[in-house]
Amino acid sequence: MSVEELNHKFDKWNPMENDYKNTKFNQYVSGPGAELDAELQPGQQALQSGKRNNADKKDDQAFPTLVFRNLPADMTKTAMHNICSKHGKVRTVRDSTKNDYYFVELATVADMEAVFRALEHNNYGFQILVGKNKNKKSSDMERNKINRNLAPVPPLSTGIDYQNRSYRTSNKQHPRPHVKEDSVLHTNNATTVDSGLPLKLLVDDAHSLERQGLYKMSNDKKFNYRNGRSYVNMPEKTKKFIDKKHSESSGTYNGSANKFMHKPEQGGLMPKDFAKCSVCFYACDNVCARCSQHYCSTECQLSDWPQHRYICGKPKHLQKTPPPKKQKQFDKKSLESSKETNKEALRSTEEKSKKGNETNPQKQLPTCSKSPTTKHKQPIATAMELPSCSTNSATSVRKQPKTIEQQRTTTSTTSANVSKIPPATNNDQENMPRSGNIVTITAISKTNVVFIRSKTYDANLSYFNTIDSLQAIGKMLPPLKAMPQCGNMVIAKFENQFNRALVLQVINPEKILIIFVDYGNLEQMTLDDLFEAPEEFVAKPRHAIPVLLKDVPDLHMTQEIRKFMYTYLHNINVEIRYKAEDFREENKIFAVELIDESTQQNLNKMIVKLSKPTEPQNTNEICNRGYLEQKVLPSGDNVEFYIMDNSLMSSGCISCTIKPYVIEIQKFQKELQSYAESITKEAYTPRVDELCIARYSLDGLWYRGVCLEAVGDGHPSIHFIDYGNITIVPIEDIRRYPRQFTYPIYTADCEIKGLPHDCDDKLVAKLELLIPNNDVIKCENVTAFEGENFYVISLPNVIRDLIACGILKNDQHIM
Repeated sequence: MSVEELNHKFDKWNPMENDYKNTKFNQYVSGPGAELDAELQPGQQALQSGKRNNADKKDDQAFPTLVFRNLPADMTKTAMHNICSKHGKVRTVRDSTKNDYYFVELATVADMEAVFRALEHNNYGFQILVGKNKNKKSSDMERNKINRNLAPVPPLSTGIDYQNRSYRTSNKQHPRPHVKEDSVLHTNNATTVDSGLPLKLLVDDAHSLERQGLYKMSNDKKFNYRNGRSYVNMPEKTKKFIDKKHSESSGTYNGSANKFMHKPEQGGLMPKDFAKCSVCFYACDNVCARCSQHYCSTECQLSDWPQHRYICGKPKHLQKTPPPKKQKQFDKKSLESSKETNKEALRSTEEKSKKGNETNPQKQLPTCSKSPTTKHKQPIATAMELPSCSTNSATSVRKQPKTIEQQRTTTSTTSANVSKIPPATNNDQENMPRSGNIVTITAISKTNVVFIRSKTYDANLSYFNTIDSLQAIGKMLPPLKAMPQCGNMVIAKFENQFNRALVLQVINPEKILIIFVDYGNLEQMTLDDLFEAPEEFVAKPRHAIPVLLKDVPDLHMTQEIRKFMYTYLHNINVEIRYKAEDFREENKIFAVELIDESTQQNLNKMIVKLSKPTEPQNTNEICNRGYLEQKVLPSGDNVEFYIMDNSLMSSGCISCTIKPYVIEIQKFQKELQSYAESITKEAYTPRVDELCIARYSLDGLWYRGVCLEAVGDGHPSIHFIDYGNITIVPIEDIRRYPRQFTYPIYTADCEIKGLPHDCDDKLVAKLELLIPNNDVIKCENVTAFEGENFYVISLPNVIRDLIACGILKNDQHIM
């Protein structure tokens, strides 16, 4: 081969052309073209173009296609053609007959990629996708999706348009404030008290704002709410009627002496509903449901039933003469002897049961006979021959509950049916209801901590006995004269009701933190509202037991969660379920599930559902600023505000709130950050006045914002509603706002009275020194503009300093 022929062949040889036609080297692996059909890959197209001899086959050729969805209502095919033609050659635009989609065919893959990159992050509101290969494996699709997330394609236009903006942006970016929370309960003082309560779980409950008078739950007709507990709304007319009946009462019941105490002015007369038992002649107010004959207990009624059934509830002409009683008749001497005999029998039975429990823990105690000092509260429903003859109580306060020793014995016996329950170290766990029992929620501390009360017959009887007894003697209790000690049991008067309470923390006579042991809610009381607790009430067990809701996180309680949980404060029956391994040793508390008895709804799962935010999928699922409640700041004289941001000082305004609200913002900020980091990394362009979650470039964290304006440059103006500054944020750092985040807006704009509308740089620099960011200022006066979330604050000391320095002239000063 001659040199000329060799040079000619080398001139015609193009190694890049061979690689271009080779599908192994020239194909999309990642990026927008990775999902194209195989015949649209560049290498495959090159091979096919060389084989085509007929030009008519070009009409049958497949072309790369882009899919546009979520289109604006006024978008037409002509408008779509014009938008895409700016970035590549468009062949056709067709719409879908089934969906509101546009399909845009491009001339080449290069045109398709140019249009895709230019319009992927657009301000029109639509979403752009690449026409996918239907035969592609799902594994390849997922891999390409991951590759796209790892290497997002930035928009072509990254410049920020500052000229067409109508909102002033912040001059500086300040760090977000952080306030140390003053816990309502200091554990270093409270833990010295052997309270038997999981104090670590109760330190930060969901009612700190309510306790400070800054939040109030809307009440319904029957109930009002306070610190996680409900109270009955009693009309004034009913209250006066009850007081009148109480004043007309002939006496009160003394639980410690186990007898009825008559008022002196009544001459020792016994009240109408109080008489002696028909069997043992023991003073009681229990009556038969059908004939109103007095019985002190179920045992006495059962023993008298063979004789009593001939006359119970029947008219006189149908009453039969009962046969003579075979059992021994009670007289005064026999009654005393029977009491002593029963006492001895009770002691021997308790000793035998203790020994029996040591050897055989599943052995049940035998039923003891009736004794005036020990009352058994077995329901009448257990009697085989007494389906309709029951014992009712006219006044349940006159029933005496079991002693502490008896309750411990009974608990140890019944708990044998629960397998491997760890031994409890406090009275609350000793009285823990068995799994499968019916309970009711008495108080709510957090999203995952509630107090329950057993609704068994014995527990109900003991509970109402305690509550009603306190109301009967409440007005006669002596008030506390000295400051109580932590761990003392006291009687507290709240909402016109007397209740037992445990002192957890004493700060001063006006701030004494207590917990109501029969309900579970924390309250801050004064010394004037506390009374001495009689010994009989100190010894009684607590009826409210704290439990941890299993698999429910400790979250900031939203309005929806609060409303749902508060509906169960109306004495609704729920079933408790737990296992032995659900005992949390570190806090001495059980993790349980609560099931609605009537609807079988799982409360735990419902709370999780309400608390878990979900990313909106529908473009119409947006939240505007009005979706959130705007909290009203205090106004008047001598008000303290916390400065959240002063970066807009050039306009004479700062963003303020009060210190308790700063703490609330810090609480839900953790959940906001966790949500934003867990969702897919897709850019979003919010509409004007739409809520969103935006990244703050100074610290890289996510905060709540609202879009003020979008000028088409991919960088809308975002107002961070919890702090007050306005910043230009790229759409890559913006996410949709979930509807589950219903936290109120606590921050408001405040104009400083006496400053000009436009402050120069020298005045702004001095103001930043006098009114530093993240500091507390004392306002001489605060005036609110109702409905506008805007306040005018008076700071005369600041104005005087500015005039003294010569920075602010008298003619500029407006007072």
